[in-house]
Amino acid sequence: MGCGKSHPVEPESGQPGESSNPLARAPPPSFAELIAAGKVVPDQLEGPYVFASYHGNITGRHRGFKDKANFDKWIAKNEAIMAKQKSWATIDFEAEDAVDPVYMFNYGTIKGEGLQMSKLRKVVIRAQKAMKKAYENAYIKAYRKQGAAEVFQRIAAVPQKLDWVHQPDGAQLDLIGLYKGALGALGELWEYGQQVVRASGEEGVAVSWSLKKARPR
Repeated sequence: MGCGKSHPVEPESGQPGESSNPLARAPPPSFAELIAAGKVVPDQLEGPYVFASYHGNITGRHRGFKDKANFDKWIAKNEAIMAKQKSWATIDFEAEDAVDPVYMFNYGTIKGEGLQMSKLRKVVIRAQKAMKKAYENAYIKAYRKQGAAEVFQRIAAVPQKLDWVHQPDGAQLDLIGLYKGALGALGELWEYGQQVVRASGEEGVAVSWSLKKARPR
């Protein structure tokens, strides 16, 4: 599990003394019923926010999808996107109709040729540099604000969460167990985010949550 596409939590009424931003207060939805049923894998086509599409399919060609129909739709959708591409050197992962990287690496072709990493690597490097620059500029802008030093000190004082959980008796954790643990931890992670939001004392701070589906080899 890791971070994928960010998705703001839905607003709800707040409590006195909390940040005035409603997005910073609304907890993520409960996954208890899905965890109990073992339906903890988000559908590759419909994403992690369509709860009705969660499933337990982790083997075979259609793993990661609730059924073959959704797999076929995913293939067709990305085939159409790839058909518009002119070169591996101009792939845009931030475009509104960007190709799914999982599809691109496994099935993608441009002008009949498979993945050309020598060209794509330059795209990735440019994107990494742009992202690094954007974060650096945002940090500098925030740090220069009046009172920013005190805010950074308050955030730094929030205890870090570095817990590691080991499986009992050395048992190997299967993929379904991994998803169950990740979904079950969202509530605690959200509460930790609230500590950071409150420590910031800033308006306009929002908490978001996301899931990134692992693919077995």
